[in-house]
Amino acid sequence: MCSSDLLNALKKSKGRALGVAFVEKSVSDEELIELDKAGVRGVRYSYVKRLTNPPPPEEMVSMAVRLKHLRAAGQLKHDWHIDLYCEAADLQDLESHIKTIPVPVVFDHMAVPVIANGVTDPEFQRYLQLFRDKQDCWAKLTCPERLTGSSKPEDWAKVLPFARALAEEFPGRAITGTDWPHPNMKEGQMPNDGKLLNQWIWEFVERNGDRLKTILADNPRNLFGFVG
Repeated sequence: MCSSDLLNALKKSKGRALGVAFVEKSVSDEELIELDKAGVRGVRYSYVKRLTNPPPPEEMVSMAVRLKHLRAAGQLKHDWHIDLYCEAADLQDLESHIKTIPVPVVFDHMAVPVIANGVTDPEFQRYLQLFRDKQDCWAKLTCPERLTGSSKPEDWAKVLPFARALAEEFPGRAITGTDWPHPNMKEGQMPNDGKLLNQWIWEFVERNGDRLKTILADNPRNLFGFVG
C-alpha cells in the first residue's frame, strides 16, 4: 500500500487534491479500490538506479493491465495512469514495455534528458518518437533545477529547448509543477518556487497565455479527471 500520510492528506482535502502512489505488486484489488476512493489516480515506478532498486518492467506492465481491467469492470471509478521516473538512457530497455502499457504513461521531468547534449541528442529524439508512437504518453515539464544542478534561473534557460519541444509538438499531453518540497536537493540547488512559476513556466510556453492555461489547468484536469 502507499503511505498513510498520502491517504490522510487526500482524505482531508475533501476532493481538492489527487495523488499518485507507490504500491507493492502484492496490493489487492480491494486496496486499489480504496485508493481510488481516496483520490489516488496513478501508480509510480522509478527506474533511476542511483536512487532505487528498480522492479522488472514486466511488473509495471502487469499493474497497468490490472488497472485497465478494474476500470473496465467498474471497480475503479476513475481512470488511472502509470507515473514513470526514468532517465533518457533507460528508454532503450524500457521502450518496448512502455508501448504495451494499456493506460497513459506520465514521465517525470521529461525523462531526465542530458541537457549538455541538446535536443538533437538521439536519446531525447527517441523520447519524442515514443510520444508519437504511443499517443497517451504525457510529460511533466519540470525540474530545470535538477536537470542543471542549479537554483539560478539563468541556468534554467538551458532546459527551455527540451520543454518547448514537448510543449509545441504535444501541447495536450504536457503538465508542469514545482516538485515542491524538492527532496534530495543539494546545497545550491534549492530553487525559489515563485521564480519557477513566474519565469520557468512562463518562458517555456513562450509567453503564450492560451498554452499556459492548457498546461497548467486543462491538461491536469483531463489527466486526473479532476472536477473540483
